[in-house]
Amino acid sequence: STTPSRLAAHAERIDAMESALAALPAELRDVVRLSLFDELPLRAVADRLELGASTVKRRLLEGATVYRAELERRLGSMRGDS
Repeated sequence: STTPSRLAAHAERIDAMESALAALPAELRDVVRLSLFDELPLRAVADRLELGASTVKRRLLEGATVYRAELERRLGSMRGDS
């Protein structure tokens, strides 16, 4: 069953994901959002942002790394970790 504490924890994770994504520089944020959240293929991301495929790959690798670190930091602080 869904308890209030589970709902609150889920809402906190969503907030952490949104704020971690928002913390990325715009050039990385757009690629990460379109690739990971909107699940667009690389070519579609490149077309939408009017970028080359190699630029999108580089930004996705960098952006995903930074996003993950930021998300882990935010989720760790929610749990009381340092």
